Amino acid sequence: MTIQQAEKIFDSLKKENRLGHSYLFFGENRQEINLFIKKVANNLMAGESSLVSSTIFNLQVIDGVTSGIDQIISAGRFLWERPISAPYKILIIINADQLGREAQNALLKITEEPPEYAICLLSLPHSELIISTLASRFQKVYIQTYGHEKNQIVIDKNLLQRSFQGDASVVPELLEQFDENPLILELWFAMISGKLLENIKRTWPILKKILFHNTALQQYTVNRKLQLEVMIQSLRI
Repeated sequence: MTIQQAEKIFDSLKKENRLGHSYLFFGENRQEINLFIKKVANNLMAGESSLVSSTIFNLQVIDGVTSGIDQIISAGRFLWERPISAPYKILIIINADQLGREAQNALLKITEEPPEYAICLLSLPHSELIISTLASRFQKVYIQTYGHEKNQIVIDKNLLQRSFQGDASVVPELLEQFDENPLILELWFAMISGKLLENIKRTWPILKKILFHNTALQQYTVNRKLQLEVMIQSLRI
C-alpha cells in the first residue's frame, strides 16, 4: 500500500481501538519507511492532553545500525513501564535488519508477551532479513514507493472493474502485464485498496485479508496466481 493509504488505515485503527502490538513495515526505500513509522508513532500520540511530554516519556526510537542486545533489553524495560498521560508506550526500531542475532532474540522475548499498552514498530527493506521467529510475531505492512515510472503505468479500467466484481479470470492478464512491468501489481493493489478505503468501516475485513495476501505476494517462493485469485475472490465490491 502507499504511505497515504497506510496513514489512513492506522488512523482508523486508532479511532476504533483496534491497534495490534507489533507491526513490521518493509519496502524498497529504507529512508522513506524510517520517516513514515516515526510519523505513525507521532500520529498515535496526537490528540493526547500533553503531546510534548507524552512523546518524550512514551516514545523511544532505536537504530539497528548502532544498537545491540543491551539497547534492546533496555527498550524492553521501557515498554513495561506504564505510559505517562498517554494510552501507549511505543518502541520504534529503524533498520531492524541491522540488529545482531542476540539482539533479535532479545526482541523476540519482548514481543512474546507485551503489556496491553505496548506497540512496537520495525522498519527494514524486507521481512526475510530478520530471523523468521521474530518476523512471525509482527503484522507485516508492505509500503510502496514509486519513482517517475509510476506515471507511465496504465491499468485497463475493465480489468479493475472485473477485479472489484471478484472475477478471478483477470489473474492471467495481471500476471502477463507483471512480466512486462513489475510495478503493475503494486499499482493495481494501490487502486484496489484505495477503493476499499472509501468505506473502511464496512470493508475492513476485506482489506485486512488482501493486505495479508499482498504481503505474501512480495515473497519470491509463493504461488502468485493463487494469491491473486484469493485476493480478487474476496472483493466483490
